[in-house]
Amino acid sequence: MSTTTTTAQQIRKPLGEILVEKGLIQSAQLERALSVQRDRGGMLGRVLVDLGMISDAMLAEVIADQSGFDLLDLNEIIIDGEVVEMVPGEMARRYNVLPVDIRDGRLVVAMSDPMDVPALDELRLATGLEVHPCIAAEGAIDRALVRHYGDENEFSRLCGALGDGGGEGDSDSAMPDEAAEAPVVKLVDVILTTALRRAASDIHLEPERDELRVRLRIDGMLHEIPSPPRRYRASLTSRIKIMAGIDISKSSTPQDGRFEIELGRSRVGVRVSTFPTIHGENLVLRLLDRIGARRGLERLGLDAPDLQAIREVTARPHGLVLITGPTGSGKTATLYSILQGINSPDKNITTLEDPVEYPLPMIRQGQLNRKAGLTFASGLRAILRQDPDVIMVGEIRDEETAVIAAHAALTGHLVLSTLHSNDAASASGRLTQMGVAPYLIATTLAAVVAQRLVRTICVACAADDPIGPDAARELGLETGEGLRRGEGCGECDGSGTSGREGAFEVLMIDDDIRRLILQKADGSAQRDASSGRRGSSQSSRGASAAIGVPPAAYRAPFA
Repeated sequence: MSTTTTTAQQIRKPLGEILVEKGLIQSAQLERALSVQRDRGGMLGRVLVDLGMISDAMLAEVIADQSGFDLLDLNEIIIDGEVVEMVPGEMARRYNVLPVDIRDGRLVVAMSDPMDVPALDELRLATGLEVHPCIAAEGAIDRALVRHYGDENEFSRLCGALGDGGGEGDSDSAMPDEAAEAPVVKLVDVILTTALRRAASDIHLEPERDELRVRLRIDGMLHEIPSPPRRYRASLTSRIKIMAGIDISKSSTPQDGRFEIELGRSRVGVRVSTFPTIHGENLVLRLLDRIGARRGLERLGLDAPDLQAIREVTARPHGLVLITGPTGSGKTATLYSILQGINSPDKNITTLEDPVEYPLPMIRQGQLNRKAGLTFASGLRAILRQDPDVIMVGEIRDEETAVIAAHAALTGHLVLSTLHSNDAASASGRLTQMGVAPYLIATTLAAVVAQRLVRTICVACAADDPIGPDAARELGLETGEGLRRGEGCGECDGSGTSGREGAFEVLMIDDDIRRLILQKADGSAQRDASSGRRGSSQSSRGASAAIGVPPAAYRAPFA
């Protein structure tokens, strides 16, 4: 193992240039990644991995070649437990480092960023040893941390601790006893940490007759993880309700609450919803990605013409802009990205949401309170008396809200909202069904963005895959044409997919579309009228949303 000390001055070529030379990415992909990096900051390598252009294993290999640090394959290394115990698990997870060996009186550690000076200093202070950093893939480090410091398999041990002195007869107790409280706290922490490290969007705690099922929603699909038995559900439920500020004495009515947790150097919001079932309270915890909510429009996956169209229409002083799609399609993230793009000291931006998921600077955010009479309709009327320039309404659900929103757009305000419709061309028809007059829709509606989230293949196990006749017909391609599919690997838990990206359809409302709206023409007529005009047609990524998203295995990464 080399002990060469490498400084930043020794790096001869930029990382992006090396990746292009090796044929791992294309120049256009590098330009896109650099644009994203300028927008959000951070290391270029991390940006490339987040965008799905390379895997973290590829990144580690290139950085090792670039910098001279040793590259470790953690799958080939047997680590002594005494070495692991030298670094506390909390510190190892915080800095994403793994102690590997002791060589010549120095602690050898695997790191995704071997030039993280604060991490090296803290390791040196904690162990009393000089530290020799090596490079390993970030995903490999994550999995090794789970193996050596514990993961959801801790459930069995923790449940055993909870079960001491307890039995089935205690399953409906509202509060855990003092002896069980500490293990319950640890159990909740393990569930939350597991969900965050696996990039889950939701945690489902589902009481069954004989067990408490725990499932994580990852990339839109639910995955079951080892769960504690049913008799522990009361302790677990009570702990989460206390954290969320929910009344633990009430279990027969739905309740909502929220709390925040820390993971490494970031804070994550958690929204909790309870619902009574025949076997007990069902809990769903939504993990709110605040960093993702603040991403710019260019990171959503829109192609250049559609991106420019949305920027132009949201720069106007008035008009109604709608985001459509089913629940969980990323509509809120798109709205927040638009707000971030137009937010400035010279604009008064006010929102009405249900609930407020992500606090945004310089924006007045209001939350519905139906018990106090604050609905979308009444709140929108109140906002209009607050001298707003831009109004964001979380969702148009009824005629009253729709009419007020349209009148607000007609009287000099830019109004942003969401609507449930199958595609962009169906939005005006949906408003008409709600009772909004066609002339009001035609006068105020400026643009409609329909969207879906599609899973992307795992770049670590992507392989060439000629398609057969059935899939070719579905995708409109030639039989045998080469595509890529994920074969399944350790980095994607065998699913073949990793992450999701947006598929968009942008409909700009022009005079032709307005005439069709006044004539109450259906969505197909509007779609036909918009075809052939790039700014008003489906984006290249939106085509799959219109034909039906093809199987995830056949989706190429958005790169």
